[in-house]
Amino acid sequence: KLFPEVLTCLKKARTGGRLAHAYLIQSDDPDIREEFAILAAMIASCPNIDEAGSPCGVCNSCKGLQDDTYQELYRLTPCGKMYMIKVGDSPNPDPNTLRWFEEMFYMTSTSLAGKKVGIVSDCDRMNKESQNAFLKTLEEPPGDTFFILTTGNPLALLPTTRSRCQLLPLLCNRC
Repeated sequence: KLFPEVLTCLKKARTGGRLAHAYLIQSDDPDIREEFAILAAMIASCPNIDEAGSPCGVCNSCKGLQDDTYQELYRLTPCGKMYMIKVGDSPNPDPNTLRWFEEMFYMTSTSLAGKKVGIVSDCDRMNKESQNAFLKTLEEPPGDTFFILTTGNPLALLPTTRSRCQLLPLLCNRC
């Protein structure tokens, strides 16, 4: 497994009850960003972690996160010609906009899945308006939520956005 030190720190945070509500995964490899986001979500939401903080891998939460069928997993990805994450309209936000994404976390859960997990892929593609709209949720997240933001370019994010997440650097190129 890659990045065992980062993984160990994440597991210790879970077992010690100190898991942050938002993590920023930085990697130069998009596949590593995606795989680690799912692993972090499993660590956060598995009801059967062992003493070391490892997820069981066989419960409904773990299996659902692995095969993308977890009922409380919400993804936000850049789209359109500009490959951006748009803020969306307040009253009726379109799917795959920031306001739609946030709305999912304030809705009452209809499942026993546990934590609501939000993954924002390529979060550096959020414009300033989207990042500013997301700040309130990052500062005061709804209960039992876990956010994972992934990026290859964290400096493209506003300092206020970066400061509300715990950074997990997963860099293959150490130059």
